[in-house]
This record gives sequence, structure tokens and C-alpha cells, in this order.
Amino acid sequence: MRNANDPDHNDLNPTIWRGRIAWARDYGSGSEPNPIVYTKTLTAPRSRPSTRLPGVPQRRTGDVEPVSGPTTGRTVQDLELWGRHLALTVSYGCGGCSGIDQSELRLDDVSARTARQVAFQVVGLSGQTLVGPSFFAGRLGWYKACLGDPGGCGQGQGGPFRYALTSGAYQRGTPGPARVDGFADTGTTLYEVVGCSEETAGDVNAACRIDAVVAPDYTATRPPLR
Repeated sequence: MRNANDPDHNDLNPTIWRGRIAWARDYGSGSEPNPIVYTKTLTAPRSRPSTRLPGVPQRRTGDVEPVSGPTTGRTVQDLELWGRHLALTVSYGCGGCSGIDQSELRLDDVSARTARQVAFQVVGLSGQTLVGPSFFAGRLGWYKACLGDPGGCGQGQGGPFRYALTSGAYQRGTPGPARVDGFADTGTTLYEVVGCSEETAGDVNAACRIDAVVAPDYTATRPPLR
């Protein structure tokens, strides 16, 4: 993208919707990434600065110890743009916080440059994470997966979720596999990436595939914000 590219930094996770792009640019170094989320129209001149969005929380107050401070290890996993809505899944560490990391599904308003938390998950030894935000018919879908010990997603705790943009109502679908590496919700069909790994040696990804699954039954649920 000639009007937005920065050859001095890594640009990641691009998403596009009707002539507008959004992406994350990493200003960190080594083991301390610092992704900043931007948006810009495809027709804007290069001389016009890209618009910075809230992105990953910069500060948090711990839930174990009430100390406030900057977040660490900030990561943007997914971005999905739809109209003025930008959904993003992020993770970070914070002092005084429980678990190994914190995982959030956030919803940025591209026009107002505001943000709200849609879902939250403490990341433990099970590698709990929120995967694959996707929009359809005024709803935002995602999947709570466990990338480590599947026990953290057992007993109905994992699986697909939905959030209505207008009413703010939440729904949970019948749980599927504990580990899902990618996800998209189209309303009638769920697309699940399973059997995959970031490792590339040998045949470790021989079973990596995308499954198209008929959307399960959904029922009302409480906001997953704890």
C-alpha cells in the first residue's frame, strides 16, 4: 500500500472493507513488541497521516494486586473491519494481574476512535484465547479456544460466541473442538481451522485443514468479561 507502508517497521494483520484498510504496525523490539493499530482509506494521499486507533490497552490495573501500570508483551492476533467497526483480538501482560497473560476481544469505532471491551479471558496453562472475530448481519462472532491443555475449555466453557452490535446481547453456541486455530462465523456456517501448528518441521501440519460446520444452536449467555 504505497500511501501507508512504512519500510522501517513491520505491518501486520491487514483487513479491508470498501476502500478502507486497517492494520497493526510494530514499533517494538526483541521480546517487547509494541503494535499500534492504524486505519486509512485507499485513496488518501501519502502526505495525509494514517489514523491511529485505540488498539491494545496501554495500561491496566491488576485484579490480584490493585496496582496500575503499563501493559507488556502487547500482541494483536486478529483484525476484522466491517463498516465503522474494527474487531481485534489482543493479548498482553500486566503487573498484579492473574494468569500468564490477558486476552481481549475489543471493538474499535473507526469514526469516533473509541473502543470497548466485548470479551475478556485470563490466559492460563490451557492457553485460553479468543480466536477469529468475524461480522455478519449486525453480529460479531468469535471462538474461545484452548491452544494448550484442553481442560480449560471443557464443560461448556469454550466454543463459539456471538455479540449483537445494536442490543449488546450475547449468545453462546454448542461447544465444538477445544483447539481452534482460526475461525469465521457467517451466520449459517462456521469455518474452523483445526489441526494446525506454528511449527513447520516434519509432517506436524499434515492434518491442518478448514472445516465448514453448520452453525449450532445458540442460547443467551452472560457477557464473558471476567
